[in-house]
Amino acid sequence: MIEHKIFKIAFNKCSELLKNISDNNLETLQNEFGISSAILTEIMEAIKPYDKDTENNFFAINEKEFDVFSYENNIDFGVEAILYSIHNKETELTLHAALIKQESGYKLQYRLIEVQ
Repeated sequence: MIEHKIFKIAFNKCSELLKNISDNNLETLQNEFGISSAILTEIMEAIKPYDKDTENNFFAINEKEFDVFSYENNIDFGVEAILYSIHNKETELTLHAALIKQESGYKLQYRLIEVQ
């Protein structure tokens, strides 16, 4: 079972990631999450069909639909989260990321947003 502390770190970092996607903050997305402008373009294309349910592409996550699991090295973690519109409507989108242990703490690395 994943420690509550790790779960909270992952949840908070995913929330921060989604906020920066919403704000189209490429500098932070590159520096903090490893997202290039090309990847941001792909993300925006993936979420575009859901614009009618969101305001400015803003999505939320819900702790009940948020999963953190340990990788084989037992140091790093995988993260999966169902994305919700700001109106608390579940979408068909799932965020996949990795929580990687570094000397300064944990860093969230974006993997993909996919349609389920």
